Amino acid sequence: ALAAGNCVVIKPSEITPLTALKLAVLAKDIFPPGVLNVLFGRGQTVGDVLTGHEKVRMVSLTGSIATGEHILRHTAPAIKRTHMELGGKAPVIVFDDADLDAVAQGIRTFGFYNAGQDCTAACRIYAQRIYYIASVVEYIRAARYL
Repeated sequence: ALAAGNCVVIKPSEITPLTALKLAVLAKDIFPPGVLNVLFGRGQTVGDVLTGHEKVRMVSLTGSIATGEHILRHTAPAIKRTHMELGGKAPVIVFDDADLDAVAQGIRTFGFYNAGQDCTAACRIYAQRIYYIASVVEYIRAARYL
């Protein structure tokens, strides 16, 4: 949106607002005032006003299915464009022929990427029983080097 010349309003989760705040602090020296804006508050208090505003033409969300459904219902009368990543979780499946070191490094990299606050972060691991203990040992060893 910024690259296309649009102004942006970011409404981060009320649970984890500090990353967006840091982004705003860094951006204030790059963009003119009013180009990148951050609003803090609860979803239905701030989010409903924001997504329902007549000048907001598109809403993007990374969040829960319930929040996505709420936003779709709220914006439907105005037929706003939406882009949503909802409820994404990335299971890791480990078979007996897997390279456990490579799997552990991948989980360390992508499981902890963005502190795990990412739709593609490894959130659960399914390993064949024969490899379960060895897998856990490798994951612990890899995580120690974060």
